[in-house]
Amino acid sequence: MFTILKDQLLELPKNRHDILKRFLNYFEKEWMVKTTPDVFSVRAQVVRTTSSLQSFNAALARKLQKHGRFDQFLEVIRDEVYATSVILANALDGDLTAQSAK
Repeated sequence: MFTILKDQLLELPKNRHDILKRFLNYFEKEWMVKTTPDVFSVRAQVVRTTSSLQSFNAALARKLQKHGRFDQFLEVIRDEVYATSVILANALDGDLTAQSAK
């Protein structure tokens, strides 16, 4: 992906090449080589935000209907508690991937 972005740089107007080259060189050196995508990417992480509560609320919002019934709300909460308990149990066993709860 990063290589594609660098290649597309050549398609931009010449007057922007210098600034973009400096930025891409910085990004590659600091983030692709020193830090690496495995560290800064949240793709396969269980918690994809710095706030666990924010992550939990986002998961609920995806699953709940607006103006839904109370029993549906309780079912979603129960399912989330179960999924979280599976993730925690797997984490205690050393499995920290997002697929743990599936």
